[in-house]
Amino acid sequence: MNVLRAATRGLLRQSVVHPFRVRPIPSTSRLAHTPAPGTGRNKKKGSNLQARNEQIPYRVVRVVDSETSRLGDEWVALSDILATIKRKEYYVELVAEYPEPVVKVIKSSVVYNKMRARAERQKVKREEKEVQMSWAISSADLTRKLEKVRKELEAGNRVDLVYTPKSGQPKPTPAQVKNQAAEMVKALEDVGEEWQPRTSTKTTLVMHFQGHNEPSASKDAGSSHKARWEEKKKKKIERREKELLRQNRYPKQPQLPTSSAS
Repeated sequence: MNVLRAATRGLLRQSVVHPFRVRPIPSTSRLAHTPAPGTGRNKKKGSNLQARNEQIPYRVVRVVDSETSRLGDEWVALSDILATIKRKEYYVELVAEYPEPVVKVIKSSVVYNKMRARAERQKVKREEKEVQMSWAISSADLTRKLEKVRKELEAGNRVDLVYTPKSGQPKPTPAQVKNQAAEMVKALEDVGEEWQPRTSTKTTLVMHFQGHNEPSASKDAGSSHKARWEEKKKKKIERREKELLRQNRYPKQPQLPTSSAS
């Protein structure tokens, strides 16, 4: 009797039914690394990343939450995941293979919107400005010019700070040049940073700053696009009105039935 009970417990442990599945999964360690039928498995690590849906070469996987990025504790059959999602709105993507296969359920519209936003940002180029500075600049003038520089950097543009000596002013020492550059970096560190190496001579210094933010389309560009669309719409309405006027002025004559020869 004890032998029978031990054997029964062993069989039950091998066929534990997952709470989210209809059928039991007896062993995940073997199935997880067994290619699904009909999918090619490249031996190179990471070669299957970004595989989608049926192209994922694993029978069972773990799922990472799309919103919290938390990895689920349970193994899930890939076929069960594919059976529960709406294919027109979501897809399953393999995001990790080692030490175990991990997938994520991704909403297609979210990816599309991100790609579209990235493409729009790439269309907008950073504007490049130049601000002239002197080594003996007054505090009021420095404050005014720094406000201008900060505004450009906040908009995602690039600004070149050009330090040149004025006539009658003493030439700066190397220590003064170094200190002035450090002060500018600290004053602008919250809105931008140097994106190119500095260029300097004995009396001049050029610092190349770039804003932390990505450049965005200006309001003028958006308004001009709307104006072109309104103009196009107006011309279309005018063509339609001219066509209606022509039809009313020269109506088509009804065709008389032709009499057949008797």
